[in-house]
Amino acid sequence: MSQWGGTYYQMTFTSASSMSKLLYESIMNINCFVMTIVVCSMTMAIWSGMLVGHCRKWLKYELLEAIWTAVPALLIWWISSMSFFVLYTNAEHKEPTYFYSVITGHQWYWTYQYALVNEKKEFFGFEHDSYGLLLDEPSSSDDETVLSKGDMYLMDVDLPFVIPQGMPGELLVASDDVIHSWSVPALGITVDAVPGRLNRSPILAKTVGVAYGHCRELCGVNHHAMPIVVEIVTPKTYMKFMEQDS
Repeated sequence: MSQWGGTYYQMTFTSASSMSKLLYESIMNINCFVMTIVVCSMTMAIWSGMLVGHCRKWLKYELLEAIWTAVPALLIWWISSMSFFVLYTNAEHKEPTYFYSVITGHQWYWTYQYALVNEKKEFFGFEHDSYGLLLDEPSSSDDETVLSKGDMYLMDVDLPFVIPQGMPGELLVASDDVIHSWSVPALGITVDAVPGRLNRSPILAKTVGVAYGHCRELCGVNHHAMPIVVEIVTPKTYMKFMEQDS
């Protein structure tokens, strides 16, 4: 999960986010390697230039030219190969879809609709709204969007979005008014919510936990008040959650 003052990736819950983290670490290692080689080469060149006649041995040096042509090409090939692999990591699942969820963006909250296929191949489910915890005092008697001890400002919500662990699912994202963007970095998912259009994204969470996200599209004056909390639970707990609220 997110931590105050954190400067690194959040805990990853899907293969897509894990591969994105690995790609980032690989590119950073390559950058450090290239920076070290360039600085050392420039230092050697400058130092050799100060000594009369020593820099001439590097002129028309075919092996050196071959090295500084081949090595960058190999590095670019490695980065591009990993990038394409990460790009298609979050593609279609080979397993049959276990659950469906429709996510609708509003100004300024999210609506989650749950749908599950039972043994008789019938759909059943329910929906609920999810508001960010922004207030210190309730605005009305039934207002639950109030911060309490332990809640994180601009990150926690009153009712999180619940998905099962290890079960392939499908998210359908839309908007009721303006363009929003449902984004959870720990899941490796960012889906635009566009009015009149239904965007989809497969999802498969590997571990149990809580993932945080936010609306990534400027959607109005309260754009900051649209946090996302995804609670990943065991399949047994998910079934109890569905049966309790359906």
